[in-house]
Amino acid sequence: MARKTPTTAQGQLVSQQVPSPDELPQNHFKAAGRAQLEAQIVDNVTNSVEEVIAQNAPLDWPDETWDQLKLEVLDRTKATISALSAEELRLPTTLSKYVRTAASVTKILIDERRVVNPAHAILDQLAKNTTLLPKEMVEEIGFGLYPALEEIVEALLIGSEDCLATIDNDAKLNQRRIGRVAVTNSFLLALTLAQNFTTPS
Repeated sequence: MARKTPTTAQGQLVSQQVPSPDELPQNHFKAAGRAQLEAQIVDNVTNSVEEVIAQNAPLDWPDETWDQLKLEVLDRTKATISALSAEELRLPTTLSKYVRTAASVTKILIDERRVVNPAHAILDQLAKNTTLLPKEMVEEIGFGLYPALEEIVEALLIGSEDCLATIDNDAKLNQRRIGRVAVTNSFLLALTLAQNFTTPS
């Protein structure tokens, strides 16, 4: 289910009340300790990332995708600011720099996730147009939660084995079994090729 973004009655986005870099007093950066400075950056980056996601990410993306994207940007930010000296953290420009950077990175990650994964397109067809996958897995794919390739392969192989065991002695149904196995093999091959296509060398 797509995330519901908090809005006012006028439809404006609701943001948490975290001061922006320009709203902070000039002596704030000199008096604050390292933990407080890092927390201030993370809070502002979080607000920036959530706003960019709300304005740019497709509304039908599941909550898991929103959370993963935000976590990725925050992890990058935390890793970078942890390497800064206390003096660098106290610079007023540091906070605004990381807020702008986080917004830019978030937009890039959203654009990257908009690209259709060939394996996902194949799984959509597999779930919608065949009965080769378990019901639970079909529902997950319908919500945009794609199982690992290993889980898909296992489900297809189990389905083929069950088909063989139940109708192996019936000549008429045996033809259906052969057709089912052929379809299974086709999807296995397609998924393998798609996986190789999307895996960086």
